[in-house]
Amino acid sequence: MAKTTAAAVADYILAYAAERNVPVTHLKLQKLLYFCYGCHLARAGEELFAEPLEAWPKGPVQPGQWRRFNSFRAAPITVVEGAIAMAEGVRRDVIDETLDNYLRLDQWLLVRLSHGMAWAAARGDVDPQERCNTRLDRTLIAAEFEDMLKEREAVLDDPEDWPLDAKTPEIALPMAIDGENVTFSLSSAEVAKLADAMASSDFSRAQRINPKDAA
Repeated sequence: MAKTTAAAVADYILAYAAERNVPVTHLKLQKLLYFCYGCHLARAGEELFAEPLEAWPKGPVQPGQWRRFNSFRAAPITVVEGAIAMAEGVRRDVIDETLDNYLRLDQWLLVRLSHGMAWAAARGDVDPQERCNTRLDRTLIAAEFEDMLKEREAVLDDPEDWPLDAKTPEIALPMAIDGENVTFSLSSAEVAKLADAMASSDFSRAQRINPKDAA
């Protein structure tokens, strides 16, 4: 049984980001919703929200929240103010840890990271530029994030995998590459460099894929 609603999670994400002075666009919110959903499913064994996630060109999208915030387009969302409480039963520690890992990453990097096994299976042979409303399979999302989190924990437990300029990795970033889950440990300096590279290289490509669609 779902613990809360997609709207409540979106509000929580926006409030969490505002407290840390991190702007969140419509596109970025959709990816953070997906990562919160997947991590909660893998760690707590229960759905965070019941509303469907669909396999759109730029990654998983929750259509209800897409419609809710679509008017902001590429601008940061500014409608949520103040702290937002999570519903009873939600693993807030999981949500907070997920946001701590992904919140400061560039939105185009988040798009790439969201193109995992569950998203690819839902899209099938659909052309990359085509809209796809197929729902992501809950079982595949759970399997994908369970594997990613196991790989992440393995990296955190092994100092040989840590960045050279950090005593401990500030970010342990799991991603799927050719069907294999790989985790990169990054320092804050490396995260900033990666974000800059993604922002400069991916924006025009993403706009060409679907210039009218921010998700």
